[in-house]
Amino acid sequence: RLREQVQALQSSARAFDEGAEWEAKRLAVSIRVLVHDTKYSSSLLRQLRLKERLQFYEIAAPDPPGNLASYHGLVGVRFGAGGASYYARLDDGPPYPTKRSPFTDWWTRFVFRDAHASQFTRKELVLALANKEGGVHVDPELDEEYIRLSRENSLRWYFSVADERCDWPNDPVPHSVRHVAHELLKTLHEQVPEAGADRPHGWGWRINGLP
Repeated sequence: RLREQVQALQSSARAFDEGAEWEAKRLAVSIRVLVHDTKYSSSLLRQLRLKERLQFYEIAAPDPPGNLASYHGLVGVRFGAGGASYYARLDDGPPYPTKRSPFTDWWTRFVFRDAHASQFTRKELVLALANKEGGVHVDPELDEEYIRLSRENSLRWYFSVADERCDWPNDPVPHSVRHVAHELLKTLHEQVPEAGADRPHGWGWRINGLP
């Protein structure tokens, strides 16, 4: 079952990278199956007694001390002739500081802060797609903070076309979940060879502070 879930994660990651952004919901479901515990169910990695011994890769842009602007640690922004968009950082970018952390630290550390000072963790982003946005369930009542982040540009990024200011066109959450999948696949590739995780896309980039 572990190999099956890893294969599902890799397949959805490849499809996402080829343009199927809706695959982020499947990524979220696979991540949830692998790592998320509830009062009524145990994650696959916990059942296999792997979760507690793993050190999860955290690959995120730093939030500078005293930063008063919004912060988006898992996604970058790019500009081109066709406009602007968020993208999953993976390892394809500046060599940001990277560390390995116990699961709870990785899962619950905030990786977004919007212009309203609302903070979001990997857990919140993944479970929003899995449990509320159609990964497994559709919830008609989304949190106001999540609505602002995913639909109302609460990060407050803009770009100009013909001197006209335009809102950022895409939702940062799917790209963030793609990045979380990358961190998880990287962790499993390195620390759980029996999971059969391929070397994730972007692996060849230098990782600051780690061998």
